[in-house]
Amino acid sequence: RLKKMAACSSCSGSGQKKGSKSVNCSTCGGTGQVTKTAQSFFGVIQQSMLCEKCRGAGKVPEKPCGECVGEGRVKKSEEVIVDIPAGINDGQTLRIRGKGEAGRMGSGAGDLYVHIRVAPDARLVRDGNDLRAEIKIPVADAVLGTEVKIKTFEGDVKVKIPAGTQPGQILRVKGKGMPVVNSSRRGDLFVKIAVDVPKRLNRTERKLWEDLRG
Repeated sequence: RLKKMAACSSCSGSGQKKGSKSVNCSTCGGTGQVTKTAQSFFGVIQQSMLCEKCRGAGKVPEKPCGECVGEGRVKKSEEVIVDIPAGINDGQTLRIRGKGEAGRMGSGAGDLYVHIRVAPDARLVRDGNDLRAEIKIPVADAVLGTEVKIKTFEGDVKVKIPAGTQPGQILRVKGKGMPVVNSSRRGDLFVKIAVDVPKRLNRTERKLWEDLRG
């Protein structure tokens, strides 16, 4: 939602009352410029400046609109829908044509520039077009292997943990990262493995580990 200068609905942006027309500016004679003369040490200096009355347009409403007082635009609040492409990067800027402020007396509107800031996620870290995650698995799963589910932005992804996986090992899941902007390609998902070593063992568990140690 923006507060901006938008075309006046009463005069459709023309700045004129209905049925009237625009006429040459009486100050600049329709040129949009005025010449000012000043005396200096070097003599008389003439300088062309933008006409303040018509602001360079050369035309003014014969009968100004009562709503916008001849400007052709008024301050309004407007809601603009912005399409965010999949995979957009933090700091990227989108340009929406014609959604900036309206020009005076029916001249075209400018553009709206939207600066994108991407909020961080608690589970997944973005690394360019790739995603990185970390999961913790029991020692037994690291030794014997297992299959785990990683929650992503598009649902659960199954990741196969091979037998003998080491702490800190990174597994790569192709094509499960971020979409590449304006492309059908995707980055990869990299999963770092943390092994959950139990801090406390009951008598039975301790006996089993001692037997494994030999």
